[in-house]
Amino acid sequence: MTKVLIMVLTACFVLSSCGNKRGKSRETRTVAVSVSVMGLFRPRALTVQVLRGTQPELRLSEGKILRGSVFRIDLADGEKLSVVSDGARHESRNARLVTPAGKPWRGEFLLTLPGGKTRKYRGELQIVVGDKDLVPVVRLPLEDLVVGVLAGECSTSDPPAFLRAQAVVVRSFLLASRRRHAFADFCDNTHCQVWFGSGDVKKPFRQAGEETSGMVMTLNGRVVPVPYHACCPGVTRTPTEVWGKKMPGITSIRCGYCDDAGHHVWTWKVTNERLRKVLRASSLEWQSGAPGENISGVRIDGNRLLTEQFRLMLGRALGWNKIYSNSFAVSISSDTLLFYGHGFGHGVGLCQEGAITLARSGFSMNTILNHYFPMLRIEHR
Repeated sequence: MTKVLIMVLTACFVLSSCGNKRGKSRETRTVAVSVSVMGLFRPRALTVQVLRGTQPELRLSEGKILRGSVFRIDLADGEKLSVVSDGARHESRNARLVTPAGKPWRGEFLLTLPGGKTRKYRGELQIVVGDKDLVPVVRLPLEDLVVGVLAGECSTSDPPAFLRAQAVVVRSFLLASRRRHAFADFCDNTHCQVWFGSGDVKKPFRQAGEETSGMVMTLNGRVVPVPYHACCPGVTRTPTEVWGKKMPGITSIRCGYCDDAGHHVWTWKVTNERLRKVLRASSLEWQSGAPGENISGVRIDGNRLLTEQFRLMLGRALGWNKIYSNSFAVSISSDTLLFYGHGFGHGVGLCQEGAITLARSGFSMNTILNHYFPMLRIEHR
């Protein structure tokens, strides 16, 4: 009788942990998303080379059809793209790979920038003109992108339980927060999630994607765009603290598992003069509750910024290896500023370093996700 009771209680716990698996419909297998790629390089010219798939055609917005397997495209006048084919130059507002029947072409292709930077993709391709640059947009199945993001955000040496947890988080973000950009749902850099294309994706990432296929984090039946970061300062932060807005179901928790991470503690020294010059600021004012406490905000020429806004502004100007997180204090000595802080990234949601430690200690994917998102459920979609 005791053994039966234990088995029943165990089954109930597993079902409540995993959420609603009713039918395992795998709805996410049919969802497609679009990603603007190579935006970090602001390309003004690129080459499209078709690798596999039926021979496509390049359809220009004006209806012109160009045929071939290699297309060289550049920016004509900042407002139109230009394609050279058969010795003739054709200008257009956008271009799309299509089948001979006129439907979107799906296949494998390379995008190459001047200088040789090349990435491989599988899916549909459209190229539009952005802000004085070319914007390649790749449309592909959501589950393919989940695996690709794992390859961009994680390492093959990461433990399987962590990779599964990361896959669920990535999928939730993708499914719940589309249309973040004018021409696409997402970009391929840290503003959304890092994706280096559909090249050689290693087995650990494919396996994590397959084993969690369709699994997402929800609150009251709605998928939540759960955030994540490299390393928290010991306690994860709330969306209100970092971005000035609420995200239902995302709260602050004590992590306690990332204390030995490489960026748990960091410092950076700079002169006040150089910092003002880089930020093009006449005055800087650091706001905190008391000496030695973390900065709560920064006033630049009278305009108040959240610490995350300041971190992003400085990162774009000086690189991302200066101020690693938005949890920091400032010590001022003469004209020198010493920043000292904890963590790496915005600090909201899942702490990757903490989750890796939990996984290496033998904790399951469910335990990891329940630790960082105690208000959410794991469900299948």
